[in-house]
Amino acid sequence: MRCYDLLFNGYYKLFSKGASADPAYEKFDGAILSSLIFSSLLFINFLTLLQTLNILLKMDVKIKMFYALSILTLLMIMNLFYFLRQKKYLEINSFMVSLTRSKQNIYNIITMIYSFLSIGLFFFLLHAGK
Repeated sequence: MRCYDLLFNGYYKLFSKGASADPAYEKFDGAILSSLIFSSLLFINFLTLLQTLNILLKMDVKIKMFYALSILTLLMIMNLFYFLRQKKYLEINSFMVSLTRSKQNIYNIITMIYSFLSIGLFFFLLHAGK
């Protein structure tokens, strides 16, 4: 499994329970929600990269709202196609279930650290850029 798939599974595991009012669609709706949240974190990473360029290279790189929304929408569509096409989210989940409990916990901790570092670094760089 790729690191990208394992990070997605951390969000999927969190959001697949109770994601839908109808239990028949719970796994599918959890995969959609996880894909959208994962795409948002990837977009935050993109903005962090732009802010890093602004600070380190003294470049005045600004992104217009239209382009930002276009990039975010493109990321969401790509992730939805990647994970929902041929039910890849079920394949990733079955791989994670086959692992030992300690390995599952390690991957979940890595997912949480990735989330906190992505958001924390973004806000830190926003504050440092002023």
